[in-house]
Order: sequence, then structure tokens, then C-alpha cells
Amino acid sequence: MSSQSSYFYLVSTLPPLEMEMPMPIPLSTIMDTCRTFLSPKEMRALEDLTLLSRPGPEYPASINKYLEWETVVRNRLVFLRGFKRNIDPESYKRPEGGEVFPLVEDTIHEIFNLPTYDKEKRLDSSRFRVLDFFTASEQFSFSNLCVYKLKCEIVAKWEVRQVEEGNKNLATLVDEVTQKIPSLAELSQIQSSITTP
Repeated sequence: MSSQSSYFYLVSTLPPLEMEMPMPIPLSTIMDTCRTFLSPKEMRALEDLTLLSRPGPEYPASINKYLEWETVVRNRLVFLRGFKRNIDPESYKRPEGGEVFPLVEDTIHEIFNLPTYDKEKRLDSSRFRVLDFFTASEQFSFSNLCVYKLKCEIVAKWEVRQVEEGNKNLATLVDEVTQKIPSLAELSQIQSSITTP
């Protein structure tokens, strides 16, 4: 375990994250800084951590609680999708630890009937909130670094989506403008009508 002063330095220098804003600095830069201050064991855990990670002894209790919440939410969504499509969801579900999370049902009811894009955005907003909820009592700890890494994963996803959406909007705009530009034949006719006495 690293010293408290290492955690304090790392956590206090992390720039704020917002889901629909670009990453303030590359994740690779953050990880390089962490590598200087964290123990090799903590660094491996941080590098391996994703939203799909399973709870384990390498993570703090609050992060394991979040990962369990993530599993339960995904399983509920799998169950509801399977029910809707008349597919047995059991083979798609992941093992759960038996925890009961009131926040899960609130999240599922809030998002399930939304269009896919809105559903994903609302779910990621819930992830942001729940990560903060489970680590609210912890300050300047390894848990805070884990939360930041998971939030970076979410932010990076929406950064890509925004670029894709921007490219799509640009392509639509170019198509609209192109359709309004006269063809060579039409320009020739226009020129002939102007020059013909």
C-alpha cells in the first residue's frame, strides 16, 4: 500500500471529469503519474480495472461494492431484454454476490423504456452518481483513483460518440449542400440562357 501523502498528491491533482466533455488530459498521462507513486500491486489493479471487472481482493471494499452493483444492473437488463425477446437470459447473466441494491431497481425503471442512445447515456450518468455514492466517505485514497479510472472509461466512450455524431452531422450537412449545387449540365443551361440574346 502506498503512503497517504502519495494518495493525497495524486487525487488532489486529478482534473475534474464531466461525462460529455473531452478528457482534460490523456488517461495515459494520469497512469504514468500514478506509476511513480503507487506500489506495483496497486498499479496492476488500477491498470486492469474496467467497468466489466469482477470484485476481487486487489480492490478496496467500496470499489468491489460498485463492481457488484454493475454486475447486478447488467444482469437485470439482460433479464428484461431476454423477457422482451422471448430468450432465456440465464446463460448471459454473470455471477452475483448476493448483495441487494435499492439503487439498481431505480436505475432500471428510469432507463429501460428509453431509446437505446438515451438509455446508455442515462445509465452512464447513474454510474457516475453511484461511484461517488459508494466512495463518498473516502478521501485521498486508492478508491478515489479507482473511481477516476472508471469515470475515464465512461468519458472516453462518449468522447468517441461525440466525434462519430459530429462526423455524421457533417456528412448530412455536406449532402444537403451538395444537393443544392447545380450540376454541370444545369450550369451550362444557365450560362446559355444568359448569353443567348
